[in-house]
Amino acid sequence: MKHPFKQTFFLISLFVISQIVGLLIVNSYIDVEKSVPGKIEYKEIPGIERPELEKQTSFIYILIAVFIGTLLFIFTARFNLLWRIWYLIAVSISLSIALVPIFKSGLAFIIGFLLGIWKVFRRNVFVHNLTEVFIYGGLAALFVPILNIFSVSILLLIISVYDIIAVNYTKHMISMAKTMSVQNIFPGFKLDYGAKNIEIKEVKSEKINFDKKPITKNIAILGGGDVAFPLFFAGVVMGDYGIAKAGIVVLFSTLGLLSLFYLSKKGKFYPAMPPIAIGCFIAFGLIKLIS
Repeated sequence: MKHPFKQTFFLISLFVISQIVGLLIVNSYIDVEKSVPGKIEYKEIPGIERPELEKQTSFIYILIAVFIGTLLFIFTARFNLLWRIWYLIAVSISLSIALVPIFKSGLAFIIGFLLGIWKVFRRNVFVHNLTEVFIYGGLAALFVPILNIFSVSILLLIISVYDIIAVNYTKHMISMAKTMSVQNIFPGFKLDYGAKNIEIKEVKSEKINFDKKPITKNIAILGGGDVAFPLFFAGVVMGDYGIAKAGIVVLFSTLGLLSLFYLSKKGKFYPAMPPIAIGCFIAFGLIKLIS
């Protein structure tokens, strides 16, 4: 395995928890009074309008958003503060959407913004991973209502291909992950472990003293897209087949991720979306068989 059992277990657990919490958040947005068998209606998000798109082609616009987001990062990453502000806005909105079912809308946006500030400007591994659990539920509540099985399946396929290219060929996904990790604003789950001091020669001058030893850490990460996109798939399945059937998607997407962690080797980077997407499609095939 690429990471020790403990860190692998924590990442898998965070993935599962985020899927379950995300489904509960999406479910809380279902308008029971307006919904009928075969057609689920969703409540509006206070202060935010979902884009009015055809479900069959909505994946195109989500892919464009992913592309724009990647470009924004490339152009703003060198300006640390600018990147943090942009990231703060995205995090605060997602958290607020996730918290609306729990708190009143005004309070949810205040809490979401405060948690966003803490997450972006204050390093705390607990706050970072806790907020990540809710962020993907907020994103799912925004996007699941504009997707259907066809569009979300195409979305998973294209994102999986993109993941392979970005990790194995252009390798810009690796560069982005390293940059964001160093800046401590990584969008995804992150665990530091195995910190150790490196022996270096003492270097001194009249003005600067470099006698401190730097600390290196191993990092176990799981990118945000690897959590969000299977949740979108599970959310669409929940709307069509119920929350119990969506649980099958969560199970098999988790098995896909687990297989990747088990087969991966230390020091190498792997695209996580392909095995996760395969798990989603196997689950859907099973759901169709038993429905």
